[in-house]
Amino acid sequence: MIKSVDVVYEQGSNENNEDQYILNEKHGFFAVIDGATSLAKTGMPGLLASQTVRDSMAESTASPLAAFQQANAALSETAVAASEYLSVSATPKEERSTCGGTAVRFHEDALEYAHLGDCMLFLEYSDGTVRRVTFDHLSILDNLAIREAHHYRMKWLEEHGLPPGDEAKRMHKEVKEHISPTLLTNRRKLNESNGYGVFDGSKEAERFIESGTIPLINVSKVLLISDGLQYPVSPESDSDGWSQAAEHSFRHGVDSLLAAVNELEQSDPLCYKYPRLKPADDKTAVLITLK
Repeated sequence: MIKSVDVVYEQGSNENNEDQYILNEKHGFFAVIDGATSLAKTGMPGLLASQTVRDSMAESTASPLAAFQQANAALSETAVAASEYLSVSATPKEERSTCGGTAVRFHEDALEYAHLGDCMLFLEYSDGTVRRVTFDHLSILDNLAIREAHHYRMKWLEEHGLPPGDEAKRMHKEVKEHISPTLLTNRRKLNESNGYGVFDGSKEAERFIESGTIPLINVSKVLLISDGLQYPVSPESDSDGWSQAAEHSFRHGVDSLLAAVNELEQSDPLCYKYPRLKPADDKTAVLITLK
């Protein structure tokens, strides 16, 4: 059934790569996971959260939904052990480290999937039609912070001009401090109906897992992708970065997508041509081609 599997995995501009992925061809199970570090200085790193979820699911033979539930329970144990709180529910949301994820399991004539957060799942059919299976609830909140960051950067550039070297680092630091109240407000909406679903180890997370089964009728390719590989778009564009990323991957492959996104980001290290929260996010994609 599976003809080939192509993977790209690259660290962004932060200190650690908090993305993870799973390739378990023996059991037909694949996943992409994206960690998010606590907003508190003393919180657990997102890397530990994403590694915990990855390790819990890596050899799973359960459905993606059951695997997600098991992984969330494992994260609960890890989070409590790493904190001063007796439970995840007692931990303020801004102090929780979380991760999103998308996973699939192949059967003879169907695909099971589960989804949390901002890792996405796309299908391509034999006639070239691209289907977006999942929805990125987090992008709605992220866009609020991105707009604030863009406004602050443009004002900074207007007042100071293009910053050299260390001045660019100072600008990025100032931008992050400026949008921190919005980031905090957004984080406090995790696993709430007016926010987004995400692995955090809480019981509430299980209520927000999207899952289902899709017949593999004329499906030619399956793409799992983290948000760092969204195609950069300018403020004037009405294009959708997710759709562009999926279409590029299906047409040219994930190596080509990685190169294209990197080229655009590197041409805009100050994030003013293509507004985003940081110069480069961690990037992961798994592209599965079917026979």
